[in-house]
Order: sequence, then structure tokens, then C-alpha cells
Amino acid sequence: MMKNKRILVTGGLGFLGSNICTDLSKNNEIFIIDKRQDSESLKDFENVKLVVLDLTDQKTTSGVIKEINPEIVYHLAGFTLTDRNEKFIDESLNSNIVGTINVLKGIAEIEVESFVYPSTSEVYGTLNKPPFEENMLPRPSSPYSASKLACEYYCTLYNDTYGLPATILRLFNLYGPYQVSNRFISSCILSLIKGEEFTMTRGEQTREFNYVKDIVNAFVLASLKKPNGEIINIGCGEDHRIIDVAEKILAITGNKGRIAPTLSYRNNDIKRVFTSNLKARNLLGWKPEYKLEEGLRETISWYEEKLKENKNSVYFSK
Repeated sequence: MMKNKRILVTGGLGFLGSNICTDLSKNNEIFIIDKRQDSESLKDFENVKLVVLDLTDQKTTSGVIKEINPEIVYHLAGFTLTDRNEKFIDESLNSNIVGTINVLKGIAEIEVESFVYPSTSEVYGTLNKPPFEENMLPRPSSPYSASKLACEYYCTLYNDTYGLPATILRLFNLYGPYQVSNRFISSCILSLIKGEEFTMTRGEQTREFNYVKDIVNAFVLASLKKPNGEIINIGCGEDHRIIDVAEKILAITGNKGRIAPTLSYRNNDIKRVFTSNLKARNLLGWKPEYKLEEGLRETISWYEEKLKENKNSVYFSK
């Protein structure tokens, strides 16, 4: 458990950031940098201060980081859309690469105990075969994954050359509370708890699904263990067919809706995605605590409660 730390979370109002802040704000002082200020998740945090800021503003970013003077930094802010369309190159470059460099520059002016950067399994691309291991040659296949790989290199540059204690966690598919409905599990849950039809592919491809509370634990362990300069896969190592996950959600929600496997597969869609988490186990002592059904039940309960509170919640907008 982490206590009495000054923690900076960029992108702290997003999905992963909201879960980190909810978990750590009880025993630590949390500072959030985010472009938004109208987040529903803020009311769930304790001991949190929000700074509204676009990280592409280098001078202001450095000044704010210096004023906060954090001991631990979780840099989560950035562009997250995995679409392969070329039109997203500029946005992923500015939001991810420029924003990350500005954060690194700001942190380099102070002393921090730990800097943790979340990269993505997407950097392995379509040519590598699972289980994905950290020593594989990355082959990004989208503007998003290319920008995340570039950010990895800048993080290791600052670790190796400038002495900033950085750890990179390559995350595999996440789900859980606070995720908006533009991802597979959140979209499926929303449709089915409302008794609607959920359209998808035939769902024969497999993916890992990691409950976000396990991922939060990985961030905490990375800060405590400080495996500086390391790139570490964070995932359960178990893949499931997409259609099986959808049917599990349908059963848990009481068969209110309907699954319609009518969509076509994406071009070059990866057939199987799962990781080796041996390095995470050895360096961090991390392993997933939640089985898929347990995590799904907690997540579905959270969405059902949110739906009762506010049918117009941002978490239900598509």
C-alpha cells in the first residue's frame, strides 16, 4: 500500500486515471493535470487538486510540475484511439509525443522518486505472434501505437541519459468502472443492461481482458519496486474469444438484450492477443487477482448503479 505521497496523475480524469485516483486518493495527496474540468469522477476522489492544462504548452507544463513538486508521476494523458486511419497522425504526434516530452522536461527540473508511463500492447503490431514478450521487435500498425513507441524511447532516454527514474508498463486490454462506451466490454455492457441489441463480429478472435483494479496495483508496485528503465508487459496472460465474453456479459445481465454478430472483421485484424507476464511477476511481484467473471460482475454492477443515478452520464455516450 502507498501512503503519504504527493502524486501527479496526468490525464487523471480518464478511465485509468480515475481508477488510480479513486484508489490512491484515500491515503495520498493527488494532483491531476487534465484538459477537462467537467468530469463526473471528481466527486469520487479525496485529497485531489485539479489543474486544467494542455500538456502541449511546454512552458506552462514545466511551471505547474515545478509548483506541484510531486514524488511520484503517472503520465496517463494522451490520444488513445487505436484507429489506423492516417488522419490521426498529427493528433497522436502532438498529444502523445509532444505532451510526453513536455512532461519529461518538467520532471527533469525536479527530483522524483518514480515516473511510470503506460504504453500499449499495440506496439507489437500484427507480425509478432503471441504470447508477446518484451524482447520482441515492435512493429506498430497505427498512428497511436507508433506514437506510444516513440514515447517509450523518450522515457528510456530520460532514464538512461538524464537520470529520471522511469518505468514503462505495456498494458493489454483493460475494462472496468469509469470506461466510456467506445470500447468492446463497456459498449457491450451498456447495450445489454438497457435491453438493446449489441452488434459485433462473429467474435472468433481472442483477446486478453484485464480488470482495471489489477492494473492500478501494477502502477503502485512499479512505484514501490522502481525497476528503472525497464519495459514490462502487464496482462493476465489468458485470452478469451470475443463472442464468449459477450455471451458471459449477456448471462450476467440477465439476458435482457441480444447479441447480433453481423459486423465484418477489420482488415488485418489480429487473431490472438495475449502476453507473457513473467517479467512482471519477477520484477514487480505482480499477478492478476481478478478472474474475468469476477471483474465483469463488479463492472456491470458499477454501470447499473451509474445508469440509475444518471441516464445521461458521460459513461453512456457513444
